Amino acid sequence: MYKEKAYFISLLSLIILTTLIFTDTTPFGFLLPKYAIAGFLILVSIFFYPYKEFLIPDKFLFLPFLFLLPGIWIGNPIRGGNFFTWWLFLLISFLLFYQIPDKKRKLFHRIFFYLLLFISFISIMDFFSIPPFSWEKYKEFPPQIWSTIGNSNMTGEFIILLLPFSSLYFLFLPLLALFLTFSKGSIIGVFTSFSLFYFRKKKYILLILLTILILFLFFLRLPYFHKLRTFHGRMEVWRISWNMYKEKALSGWGWGSYKYYLPYFEDKDFHKSLPNVNVEFAHNDYLQILTEGGIIGSFAIFFLIFYIIKLNLRKLWFIGGFALILEAFVSFPFYSPLSSLLFFSLGGLEGERKGIKKKFHPFLYGIFISPLFIYFLLFPFISHIQFRKGNYFSNKNEFLYSIPYYRRAIIFDASSELSYVNLGVSYYRLGEKERAKKMWDEALKINPTSFYALLNLKIYFKEKGDIKKENQINFLLKKLYP
Repeated sequence: MYKEKAYFISLLSLIILTTLIFTDTTPFGFLLPKYAIAGFLILVSIFFYPYKEFLIPDKFLFLPFLFLLPGIWIGNPIRGGNFFTWWLFLLISFLLFYQIPDKKRKLFHRIFFYLLLFISFISIMDFFSIPPFSWEKYKEFPPQIWSTIGNSNMTGEFIILLLPFSSLYFLFLPLLALFLTFSKGSIIGVFTSFSLFYFRKKKYILLILLTILILFLFFLRLPYFHKLRTFHGRMEVWRISWNMYKEKALSGWGWGSYKYYLPYFEDKDFHKSLPNVNVEFAHNDYLQILTEGGIIGSFAIFFLIFYIIKLNLRKLWFIGGFALILEAFVSFPFYSPLSSLLFFSLGGLEGERKGIKKKFHPFLYGIFISPLFIYFLLFPFISHIQFRKGNYFSNKNEFLYSIPYYRRAIIFDASSELSYVNLGVSYYRLGEKERAKKMWDEALKINPTSFYALLNLKIYFKEKGDIKKENQINFLLKKLYP
């Protein structure tokens, strides 16, 4: 049946896409089209759904998403809508994989196994700079799987999620790749998860393993291991994130607003510990979710994660899933498209089959969800293309030709801060300085800490002779970017 084939091909493509998301060597090059393609594949899966009934684990599964809605209108509505759409698509991905019959799951297990071996193999090649890969030292860090594949922590997250799908004979390869990532959160997470799963009835073994873990953390304090100690920096980020959360504990600062408001909470101690560091993530997903969504908004996300734990607690694959949940205390896997999409897909594929069967009309649900996909996933991708075209003309000093592209970028994505900034620069270079100022003011509405908007406004007021406003912006710049 062609519908069934299309359904499985789209779901398999969704899994393969999660591998490509963190691989910088893919033809796509940047993240926005991958979001759009993932959303498109989920829509295709809905329209080609081949069964007459749909299995829902709980009739209240969608209810917590109402708690996400208030946070959309706090901060920037477009960012909030984008966040809501992606989490809704993660839930749909979970439900689509939940429908796959037991007989068909073997195909996905085989795909996961080959993907794990593939990523592990190229990760090891990357670490040792085996052609065609080449490694460049990154500041004071030891050699890592970094330069070619991407962030080593993301590589570690991918490996720990799929580690249970490795056969006994090939287990050495992914374990070696995991060790070479030097991702302490992933290594400790999978070690802890494995121990809890296999020795949950033998408390004395758990006690011994806990002692080993404490000794390991103690050895990190020794001088020889100083390059592996990054927890102090994370603790500073957690401290100011907690201060930020306390300001709006109930409502939160708005989804996607963390990196825009955090600089206002950075103090001298933070800059002393982490000089010249631009923080975009809290390196603790649960703290960042609380900060952005508050107590009310974050309920939906915590509920979904808890529900996946409940359905998968006794499953072998969940050694990797629980390892990711633990790793989220020191990293940001649930803010990563790779890790979050893979986690929810696996949670649906492997989850314990129970719940309520409902009649399903794919066309009606697809029509309902399509506007979200177009507005919050497809439009930002189109906006980015227009933005890049505008930059092409700006780099050639053809500012008049760049303006229409920047304006179209803003029409497609009202939260495109850099489109406003660059449009302002184009107006400024053409002599329309008042229009330029309006664009930079708009950029500050989107991001109150926009470095480029503030810098351009400083130049504007300096040229205009408004010393008071110039000094105000200069003070703000020094506070935010010391």
